Amino acid sequence: MDGADTDGDAGSTPAWDETVGIGEIADRLRRMPESRLRRVADAAHALAQDLADAAAGVESRVADVPPALRPVPTLSVFAVADQVTVTAHDLTAAAAGLDPGTDVWWEGARRPLGDVLAALAERTRALGAQV
Repeated sequence: MDGADTDGDAGSTPAWDETVGIGEIADRLRRMPESRLRRVADAAHALAQDLADAAAGVESRVADVPPALRPVPTLSVFAVADQVTVTAHDLTAAAAGLDPGTDVWWEGARRPLGDVLAALAERTRALGAQV
Protein backbone atom coordinates (compact mmCIF):
# COMPACT_ATOMS: atom_id res chain seq x y z
CA MET A 1 0.00 0.00 0.00
CA ASP A 2 1.20 3.47 -0.81
CA GLY A 3 -0.75 5.15 1.99
CA ALA A 4 -3.03 7.00 -0.43
CA ASP A 5 -6.26 6.16 1.31
CA THR A 6 -9.55 7.48 -0.04
CA ASP A 7 -12.47 8.91 1.87
CA GLY A 8 -14.83 6.59 0.03
CA ASP A 9 -13.52 3.36 1.57
CA ALA A 10 -16.40 1.35 2.95
CA GLY A 11 -16.35 1.29 6.72
CA SER A 12 -13.43 3.70 7.05
CA THR A 13 -15.39 6.45 8.80
CA PRO A 14 -18.84 6.49 10.27
CA ALA A 15 -21.45 8.34 8.27
CA TRP A 16 -22.46 11.81 9.48
CA ASP A 17 -25.89 10.65 10.64
CA GLU A 18 -24.24 7.93 12.75
CA THR A 19 -21.75 10.30 14.36
CA VAL A 20 -24.46 12.69 15.54
CA GLY A 21 -26.75 9.94 16.85
CA ILE A 22 -29.73 10.34 14.51
CA GLY A 23 -30.66 6.67 14.92
CA GLU A 24 -30.70 6.91 18.70
CA ILE A 25 -32.79 10.09 18.64
CA ALA A 26 -35.26 8.54 16.19
CA ASP A 27 -35.54 5.44 18.38
CA ARG A 28 -36.29 7.61 21.43
CA LEU A 29 -38.93 9.50 19.44
CA ARG A 30 -40.54 6.21 18.41
CA ARG A 31 -40.68 4.98 22.01
CA MET A 32 -42.16 8.18 23.46
CA PRO A 33 -45.68 8.27 24.74
CA GLU A 34 -47.91 10.34 22.48
CA SER A 35 -48.35 13.12 25.05
CA ARG A 36 -44.60 13.72 25.27
CA LEU A 37 -44.06 13.22 21.53
CA ARG A 38 -46.54 16.01 20.83
CA ARG A 39 -44.38 18.39 22.89
CA VAL A 40 -41.24 17.72 20.80
CA ALA A 41 -42.78 16.98 17.39
CA ASP A 42 -42.39 20.55 16.14
CA ALA A 43 -38.70 20.62 17.04
CA ALA A 44 -38.16 17.22 15.39
CA HIS A 45 -40.01 18.35 12.28
CA ALA A 46 -37.90 21.54 12.16
CA LEU A 47 -34.74 19.41 12.28
CA ALA A 48 -36.07 17.21 9.47
CA GLN A 49 -36.69 20.35 7.41
CA ASP A 50 -33.18 21.66 8.12
CA LEU A 51 -31.70 18.32 7.08
CA ALA A 52 -33.76 18.25 3.88
CA ASP A 53 -32.75 21.84 3.07
CA ALA A 54 -29.09 20.99 3.62
CA ALA A 55 -29.33 17.90 1.40
CA ALA A 56 -30.85 20.04 -1.36
CA GLY A 57 -28.05 22.57 -0.92
CA VAL A 58 -25.37 19.89 -1.18
CA GLU A 59 -26.99 18.33 -4.23
CA SER A 60 -27.25 21.78 -5.90
CA ARG A 61 -23.78 22.93 -4.87
CA VAL A 62 -22.67 23.70 -8.44
CA ALA A 63 -25.78 25.76 -9.26
CA ASP A 64 -25.53 29.53 -9.55
CA VAL A 65 -28.53 30.07 -7.29
CA PRO A 66 -29.79 28.36 -4.13
CA PRO A 67 -32.11 25.42 -4.73
CA ALA A 68 -35.85 25.74 -4.49
CA LEU A 69 -36.59 24.23 -1.12
CA ARG A 70 -39.29 21.64 -0.70
CA PRO A 71 -41.22 21.60 2.54
CA VAL A 72 -41.16 18.40 4.55
CA PRO A 73 -44.86 17.62 4.99
CA THR A 74 -46.39 17.86 8.41
CA LEU A 75 -47.80 14.42 9.07
CA SER A 76 -48.87 12.57 12.17
CA VAL A 77 -46.59 13.04 15.16
CA PHE A 78 -45.85 9.34 14.83
CA ALA A 79 -44.12 9.96 11.47
CA VAL A 80 -41.62 12.54 12.70
CA ALA A 81 -38.98 9.97 13.72
CA ASP A 82 -38.99 8.52 10.23
CA GLN A 83 -38.85 11.99 8.68
CA VAL A 84 -35.74 12.82 10.72
CA THR A 85 -34.16 9.49 9.79
CA VAL A 86 -34.88 9.78 6.06
CA THR A 87 -33.75 13.39 5.72
CA ALA A 88 -30.56 12.69 7.69
CA HIS A 89 -29.87 9.72 5.42
CA ASP A 90 -30.45 11.89 2.34
CA LEU A 91 -27.99 14.50 3.63
CA THR A 92 -25.43 11.86 4.50
CA ALA A 93 -25.69 10.34 1.03
CA ALA A 94 -25.44 13.75 -0.67
CA ALA A 95 -22.37 14.73 1.37
CA ALA A 96 -20.58 11.37 1.10
CA GLY A 97 -17.05 11.74 -0.21
CA LEU A 98 -17.11 15.54 -0.32
CA ASP A 99 -14.38 17.59 1.28
CA PRO A 100 -15.59 19.58 4.32
CA GLY A 101 -14.36 22.73 2.57
CA THR A 102 -16.68 22.21 -0.39
CA ASP A 103 -19.03 25.16 -0.74
CA VAL A 104 -22.69 24.20 -0.64
CA TRP A 105 -25.92 26.16 -0.46
CA TRP A 106 -27.24 26.66 3.06
CA GLU A 107 -29.79 29.18 4.24
CA GLY A 108 -29.56 31.15 0.98
CA ALA A 109 -25.76 31.49 0.85
CA ARG A 110 -22.71 29.40 0.03
CA ARG A 111 -21.07 27.90 3.09
CA PRO A 112 -18.42 25.23 3.61
CA LEU A 113 -19.97 21.79 3.99
CA GLY A 114 -18.11 21.25 7.27
CA ASP A 115 -19.74 24.37 8.76
CA VAL A 116 -23.18 23.25 7.62
CA LEU A 117 -22.71 19.78 9.10
CA ALA A 118 -21.42 21.30 12.37
CA ALA A 119 -24.47 23.57 12.63
CA LEU A 120 -26.77 20.62 11.96
CA ALA A 121 -24.93 18.50 14.51
CA GLU A 122 -25.59 21.21 17.10
CA ARG A 123 -29.28 21.33 16.17
CA THR A 124 -29.40 17.54 16.39
CA ARG A 125 -27.81 17.60 19.85
CA ALA A 126 -30.37 20.21 20.94
CA LEU A 127 -33.21 17.91 19.86
CA GLY A 128 -31.47 14.98 21.54
CA ALA A 129 -31.46 16.91 24.81
CA GLN A 130 -35.25 17.29 24.54
CA VAL A 131 -35.96 13.65 23.89
